[in-house]
Amino acid sequence: MKTQEKKQSEVDQKSQKTIQQRQGDLLFVPISEDSYQSLKSKFGKKLQSGVLITGESGHSHVVRDFHESIEIYANNEGDLLIKTTDQPLSIDHEEHQTITLPPSHYRMKRQEEWDWATEETQKVLD
Repeated sequence: MKTQEKKQSEVDQKSQKTIQQRQGDLLFVPISEDSYQSLKSKFGKKLQSGVLITGESGHSHVVRDFHESIEIYANNEGDLLIKTTDQPLSIDHEEHQTITLPPSHYRMKRQEEWDWATEETQKVLD
């Protein structure tokens, strides 16, 4: 898993493009500023810290060097909107390689899996 994340990070650094990146069960997808602005009102809750998600094991996906110019909004489904416009955003996790997102707007989605017992999708907790 770490090797795949490392290769993805290297591709991003070489191309200098804003591409989607994955860290464990989280997918960071770049979106336009217009999409960010239209979705922001639907997300509502603004996070006051850099802790994005804490999994069942107690490990967290955390923004390194979180400061007030970084905007992070959460919705009820556990997805996030992230805005970092002045510097790259590094995200750490104890079990995964650190990823660095170029300055942009992102929608973070959690991986889902099908639960055959309940016949519903559920979010994966890393």
